[in-house]
Amino acid sequence: MRVLGHHHGDRSGDERGAQRSDNAPYDYVGTVKPMGKVSALAALLDCTDERIDRVRNFAALHENVVLSDAAALEF
Repeated sequence: MRVLGHHHGDRSGDERGAQRSDNAPYDYVGTVKPMGKVSALAALLDCTDERIDRVRNFAALHENVVLSDAAALEF
C-alpha cells in the first residue's frame, strides 16, 4: 500500500506521475482524506518481481540498494 498526496483532493496529478514511471496503483482504498495542507489517498500496489524490476529499471537502480543489518549499523 502507498499513500498518495494530493492538493485539493485531486489525485490525477499523482496518477499521471505514477503512470509515467510505470508504477501506477491497481486500485485505491477508501476516499481522499485531509492531511494538513494536502489530502491523501491509500493506493494498492502489487509487489511482484515484475513490478520491482520495472521500478528499478525506471530509477536506473542496477545494483543492490538494500543493506544488511550489519552494514546499516556502520552508518
